[in-house]
Amino acid sequence: MGAENSKAKGPNDISLNLKGLYGYQNVVIHTPQVLGSGSYGKVVKATLDKKPCAAKILHRVFIDSQDPGLSDFISRFEQECQILRDLKHPNIVQFLGVVQ
Repeated sequence: MGAENSKAKGPNDISLNLKGLYGYQNVVIHTPQVLGSGSYGKVVKATLDKKPCAAKILHRVFIDSQDPGLSDFISRFEQECQILRDLKHPNIVQFLGVVQ
């Protein structure tokens, strides 16, 4: 199963409208191999369809469906994904998609 182009529900029924949406069954997270971390989450070693990749995992605090700022956060996250999807550079890891 490859990427889907659809609106999907995620944790706490949060809706994302993104191209390149993958299901959990396609991604294997190799914990605890953390490659980096920041204020929004951490990046870990993973495999997508049996190919090595990196996965960014958002801190759960940012996906609380009761948070009044969630809509703004989702909008910024979608914009970041759109930019990363179109970005092609030899020194930057290629963006493959989003898992919900």
